[in-house]
Amino acid sequence: MELNNFTIFNFNASRCSNLLRIRQCYEFFDPYDPMFVCIQEIKVSSAIKVFSDKYQVFINLEQGSQDEIGIVSLVKKGLNVSDIIVGQNGRIIGLKVLNLQIWNVYPKSGSAFKKEREIFFRETLCNLYMNWKDSSQYIFQVGDHNCIHRALDSLNNSVQHLQPGLVKHLQ
Repeated sequence: MELNNFTIFNFNASRCSNLLRIRQCYEFFDPYDPMFVCIQEIKVSSAIKVFSDKYQVFINLEQGSQDEIGIVSLVKKGLNVSDIIVGQNGRIIGLKVLNLQIWNVYPKSGSAFKKEREIFFRETLCNLYMNWKDSSQYIFQVGDHNCIHRALDSLNNSVQHLQPGLVKHLQ
């Protein structure tokens, strides 16, 4: 079986921990009936409660997190996830489903982490991609990249927001 027609929904939940707000997010995207949903900045225990009836829930939480805010990838029940990669830093989830890979990424934000983001895109993410090299027809990278790859995508201080490592990674 191959996936030829599917929906991926991606959003940053903006540090959402409120169960009611997470249910409202679910009510927003549920009518689209997505097969895959990738969320950044969400309380993982609440996400499991809200989404686990309809989705397989994969989580990644930064070590030492006190508020349980992390990233979540959802795969509609009934689809076989043949492999999963969870990055050590709480900011990457890779899922292999049939002929595709879906990567939910969330590097650290802010100018203080520009060098760390450079390593994230040039090394960390690339090294994880190598685990499934040549094993899927399609690769989707979604998430909140916390930077830009084109200067025109930033109204203010585009030089600061431009991340050369992301540009190279996308090439």
